[in-house]
This record gives sequence, structure tokens and C-alpha cells, in this order.
Amino acid sequence: MKLKIIKDPNFKEPLLQIYTHHIDKQTQEIIDFIKQKPNVIYGYKNKKLQFIPLENVVRIFTENKQVLIQTPTDTYLAKQRLYFFEQELGTHFIRISQGEIINIKYIKQLNLTIRGSIEVTLKNGITSFVARRSLKHFKEKLNL
Repeated sequence: MKLKIIKDPNFKEPLLQIYTHHIDKQTQEIIDFIKQKPNVIYGYKNKKLQFIPLENVVRIFTENKQVLIQTPTDTYLAKQRLYFFEQELGTHFIRISQGEIINIKYIKQLNLTIRGSIEVTLKNGITSFVARRSLKHFKEKLNL
């Protein structure tokens, strides 16, 4: 197997191409590795980079024009935008508003409000509301 890496400033994101006569076991392992979603994200706490396992992430939200990652024990500053996390996170995460993504494994309780919105209470006691724009997708994701 040969590997060729070309650094080109014209590319905005990496482009991976595999040229092969047929897909053998080794090639399939490489393809599977490339396709897998990350199981950790990173954030900053006290100006130090910290790796955060996805299963520990309760929610990712914006506050004062900053993106924050909340775990059961801490809150970290993220350098990425919220839409980046929406694209990269697995199926256990759902965007409930323009400024918040939650981990559905941390949902403790759902309450229907008088106005027809859904109030989400997380296991750490935080309460958020599902935006009207996100209601349909939220209900579909949770089979409500």
C-alpha cells in the first residue's frame, strides 16, 4: 500500500481518495476508521485543553457569544461553533434551540407547557425549552 499526502492551501477541508483494484480487509479497515464519528470532543478549562468523552457531555450551549460544553461536573469553553457539533455528534444528541444541543441520555423529565412547548429537565437539574422550530424534529427523534 502506498500513501501520498499533498498539502494544498486551495482545499478548505481534507479530501481523502482511495485508489484500489478491489477492497480487501486492510482497505476496509481504513475506510471504517475514516468514517467513524469521534468519541471525544475537546474544550478549554482554565486555558488548558481537556478531552471530554461524548458520554460525559450533558449539553452544548451558547452563552454570552461563547459556546460551552457542560458535563455533570464541569463546564468547558469550545472553540468550534454550535453547528459544527450538530454535524459531528452522534445520534444521542439533538438540537433543541438555536443556542443549545442536549444529550438525550441525560433527559430526566419532559413537561408540556400551556403554550405547547416542551420543557426539558436534565438529570443535573438544568431546565431548557424546546424551540417551536425544533419541536417536530425533537418529537420524531424521541418517538413522541
